[in-house]
Amino acid sequence: AEDVVLRIAQSGSIAGSLLLEEGADPGLFQLRAPWAQVDPASFEPLRRNSGARVAADGTFTIDRVAPGTVDVELYVPGTGARLAEVPGVFVTGGEVTRDPRLAPIDLTDVVFAHRIEVLDPSRNPVDSGDGGFVAVEEGGGRGRRMAFAIRSGVATVVTFQRSVDLR
Repeated sequence: AEDVVLRIAQSGSIAGSLLLEEGADPGLFQLRAPWAQVDPASFEPLRRNSGARVAADGTFTIDRVAPGTVDVELYVPGTGARLAEVPGVFVTGGEVTRDPRLAPIDLTDVVFAHRIEVLDPSRNPVDSGDGGFVAVEEGGGRGRRMAFAIRSGVATVVTFQRSVDLR
């Protein structure tokens, strides 16, 4: 009888960074690396996502990515806005992949930060908040939900236009 050796594929990681306009909160952005896996019961392909939030310094690491080639997507959760896609990133099990196309992903001409002072009814700055979404009208009368965060009395609204009307 021959010995049977099973090798279980070890997941890998993908690391990179974002280059953002000053004032844009990196925590508003997320990345995902969709990959496929076969369902052992039905042998049907299953779509999986490994994802990561962007750290305060603009860096990210997507952990638990299946070995092979994946496309990395950068998006703003809740807005439907996919900002960038880097196709064909090769991931090796047990290693951190550092594809030069991901370091940095330059968004300085794509995403713009608008700072708005936030005051309570007594006209004191609101310390902080989780943020949320605001409707921003873009060119052509189209509206889009955009993310914002409140830090030290300032809401930073991230949009895709250098100037917006926030009436």
